[in-house]
Amino acid sequence: MSKAKIILISVLIGLIAFVAILFGTVFCLRHQEIERIGEFSVEISNQDIISTAGFKKGGSIFMLDKEKATQNIEKSYPEIKVVQIRTVSINKIQIVIKQREKMFYYATEENYYILDEECKILEILTLEGELNTEPTDLIKIDFSIDFTNLQAGDFASSDYNRNLTQNLYIAIITNVTKQSGENEDYYTREDMKNSIKSVSLSQASTLKENYTRLILLTRTGETLDIAKPEDNLCEKINICYSAINKLKSEGESNFTIKIYLDKDGNQKLGYSLA
Repeated sequence: MSKAKIILISVLIGLIAFVAILFGTVFCLRHQEIERIGEFSVEISNQDIISTAGFKKGGSIFMLDKEKATQNIEKSYPEIKVVQIRTVSINKIQIVIKQREKMFYYATEENYYILDEECKILEILTLEGELNTEPTDLIKIDFSIDFTNLQAGDFASSDYNRNLTQNLYIAIITNVTKQSGENEDYYTREDMKNSIKSVSLSQASTLKENYTRLILLTRTGETLDIAKPEDNLCEKINICYSAINKLKSEGESNFTIKIYLDKDGNQKLGYSLA
């Protein structure tokens, strides 16, 4: 072997050894910190979150299983949502969390299932012995969900329904306004719960297709009947609440606002009075 090849091989071995040492001693997990978004009413320590995540101290910063860590945390603590796990330096990660909030409930013969907007089960009230009172400050889900073998920390319902409830929450708080003094503020989570009594699904059809209808019953007696809520729900919610405001300004109440499809599939807006 020539002297040049020996030198080249030696350099390559040296580089490989250097990289191995670098990744083994520099790019490894040394520090974990928790960032909390918003207020927390549940008492969970930062160390509990870190321990539950299960990251191995000294492991490669590039080989962390962040998805598994998220699942570990959210399964152990149903009331916690992991917003993000981010790498902030060559040896430190940050776990960003916020508290999940009660939004919906689902009633069966045995239980009340308390859910957030992503249909995650936060709490199960078992109707045994002393009867738990049906929630009056949450929105009732009136479409079928199979809770067989589900526990607190599990996600209930299908992806379609979960996306629907989450998108409904986003549509309401980003499009619906309330009068506050001289200013108009957007609805908060509490405003939404105080405004909507129940959410249900139904079916309709055109000459070409069957489609889903989202039906919202408000606590003041109005009904919103929205065709194909999986498409442009924010825009449709905006249209519905603009119509509600107009009818209420004219002194109407207990009416139904409908966004529907005609027989040819064209979107229409209508209303009917009680």
